[in-house]
This record gives sequence, structure tokens and C-alpha cells, in this order.
Amino acid sequence: MRKVLALLAALLAAPVCAETTFPVPLATALDVRTVVSGANISADTAALQSAMNALAAGGKALCVPDGVNVSVNATITVAGFVSIGCGGTITLVGVNGPLFVFNISADTIYQDFGPINLVNQASGIGAGYYDQSAGIVIQGAGSAPFHYVTMHDISCVGFMACIKNSMPTFTTANGQESYFAWNRIVNLMTSDGVNPAKYGVQHTAAGGTGNTYFGFKNSGGATGSAAVRFDAGVVGDVIFTNGHLQGVNNVVMSFGSGLAYKSRILISDTQVDAGMTKFVANDNAADSMSNIIVTTNNIGSGVNKGLGLPFLSNSIITEKNVSEWRSRAFITSAATGLQTVTFGSIVQTSGYGMTTIDFDVSGLVSGVGGGGCHVRFLLAVNSSTVTATRVNQDCNPAGLFDLAAVSGGGQQTNFTVAYTPTSATQSSAEIQVRAVGFSFKAAF
Repeated sequence: MRKVLALLAALLAAPVCAETTFPVPLATALDVRTVVSGANISADTAALQSAMNALAAGGKALCVPDGVNVSVNATITVAGFVSIGCGGTITLVGVNGPLFVFNISADTIYQDFGPINLVNQASGIGAGYYDQSAGIVIQGAGSAPFHYVTMHDISCVGFMACIKNSMPTFTTANGQESYFAWNRIVNLMTSDGVNPAKYGVQHTAAGGTGNTYFGFKNSGGATGSAAVRFDAGVVGDVIFTNGHLQGVNNVVMSFGSGLAYKSRILISDTQVDAGMTKFVANDNAADSMSNIIVTTNNIGSGVNKGLGLPFLSNSIITEKNVSEWRSRAFITSAATGLQTVTFGSIVQTSGYGMTTIDFDVSGLVSGVGGGGCHVRFLLAVNSSTVTATRVNQDCNPAGLFDLAAVSGGGQQTNFTVAYTPTSATQSSAEIQVRAVGFSFKAAF
């Protein structure tokens, strides 16, 4: 005990930072094993609370080494912010409330939090045992920002919310914005414990602009689960990418009914599977949003049509994947007279279906001039027979290029471009390709 008191006294004697503006190095962090013994959970809780107070005052970090599991039986509330990392585990036992509450009253900028595992060991099953639980609550008073903080490699088990942003808001032309903004939340993993997990990140007052959510692993089992939940205030200018989500009750983002702004949200490169039925959820079915981009995601077949999205304007949505191939071919020649060049091919599988191929040709025919063509072919497959039909060829000037589809044997179709230079200087053409439809492979 004397050792612990001496450590805390030294930390309290350290200079107090008016604002936390640089990452606290874990190499100089306090090792939690010098604070807790593991023999008495109440004593360990009190000792950890005292240590966190001292660390916050001294601008120090806490290291919970990988393989170490610290248990507490009360919420640890801190005046300020403390970086916690090293990959160990902290377990909250028998409390329907947060594990950590950080009360932000000074500028908290460029901080680093993680890696850490947080576990909620509730005393029973049901909402009354965990509906107020959270791994980390960020809250505060006044106008101190929580900006450019990286919270990474955090695992939360059995919490209603892993990270809960309850920071104050300020008034803008778009509505109430949060002082929790321009942060990165990276590699956040939530899973069920004694009770089901619900939210990866929950924004209770406003979403905050400029936040990036990267690499989420979310499998919330609670009804209404979401990787990111926005309850109120301004929502927008955020990115969610590279996630992998599952769970029949789960969605990527969930939106409350009293939101403002609702614009410029990007959701990309995320795998959505294992029984999920919606991509996003809206409390207000008549809501509308703008400048929403949903693209390059791998969305399971069970997800409802429309992805659960609201009414949209100025947006780009790529729903379930289609067979699409985009490519480019480039040809050059210094010869004169009729030139016919095979520039690519498509091979289709046997069966029944249709593939549509669009070509956009731009180039210069020596001695004739420059210009281009747009050409579309339909490739119909009937068992093992392929029929190629050119449905349009629009060129300006007319006749500059001529594209054709030629059987390559079996299910292969070759494509040629013909042009007639009158001068021996170089002719060239770039051909952009977009093929959509039946099962196929392309080579251009």
C-alpha cells in the first residue's frame, strides 16, 4: 500500500496540464499491476479510481498489460482524460452503468486511447441490469473540444454502448453540433456478453462532424443494434469504412428522429452479412437526407431492398453487387489503309442470361481526324450458344471507327475495331469498357 501511495503522490506532484494536446506515451505509463492486487475488488476499485485521478491531473497514461484482467465494482469517473492501453482487460462487475466516465473540461486534442478490452459482467439478464451500461462515456461542460483523438483497438463485451459521446453541443447554422469531432475510431469490436451488445458508438446529443469510423467488428444482438447510433443534433461529414458486421438486429448506422443537417455521409468497403436485414435504420420513416454515398460494400442477400435508407437527394447508392467489369484498351498504329484490330474478349458461362457491353472509343485516325464513338453490344446466352447483337454505334464524325463482335469459339466473343488511316503517321485509340450482366470474365 505504501508503494501505491508513493506512486500516486509522485503523479500528483507532476505538472498539471491546462490542456491535453499531445499523445501520452505508453512507454512512460503507470503499470496497473502496481496499483491493484486482485485480492479484493472493492479495494482495487478504490485504488484504480485514485490512480486515474492522479494520472488525469499529471497528464499520464495507464498501461494494462496484455493478459492482465482488472475487475472493478463501481464506475471510474475522471476529471479529464486518461489514455489507457497495452492490450489488457478491465471488467465491470455487477453495475448497471458505465465503466469509465471522462469529464472533459480542458481542450483534449491529439490523444491516443487503446488497445484495451472492456467487459461488462452484469449481475443479471435483462434491460434493468445493463441498459445504462457503457464501456467509455465522454462528457463535459463548457466549450472544451474533444478533437483529433484516436481511439483504437477497443473490444467491448456486453455493454449497451461501447463508446458513448455525451459531450456538450454548440449552435451552428445547421443545428446543434457536438464538441466531439474530427476523431478517428479504429478497430472497434463489440459482442454480446451476459447481455447483448447494442451500439459500437452512440452519440446522445449530436453526432459531431469529421469523425471517421474504420474497421468496426460489430455483432450486436440487442434489438435496434447499430455500429454507430445518432440520437439527436447535427449528423454529417462522417466516414464509415472497412467494417464487417453481422446480427439479425444490427445495422451500420441508426438515425434518431430529431436530427439536423443529415448530409455528406460515406459508407464504403464494408461487409454486411450473417442475417442482417437492413443496412441503416431510421426512427422517422418520412425523413430525408442528401449527399449520401453508399458504395463498394459487400451486402448479403437478406438485406431488404433499399437498404433501409430514407428519401435521398444528390446521392450515389450502390446496393447489392452486380456482375460488372470495367477496363480499358489502347491501340496504336503507323500503317495506312484498313486496319482491323482485336482488342479484347468476353467469355460467358453456359446457361441462360444476358451481358451488356458498352464501349467508348476516343482517338485519332491519321490523315482523317479525331473523334470518337459510343457502341453497345448485347451478348445473349442460350445454353452454350452465344448471340452477339450490336444495338447502336454512334460516332462523331460518322464512320471514324467501326466496332464488331466476332465469335471466338465456345462461349467466347472477341471484339474488333476497324479504322482507315490515309497518312503513315501514328493513329491511336483508347477504348473504355463497361460490361454488366450474366456470369462472365473479360480480357481487354
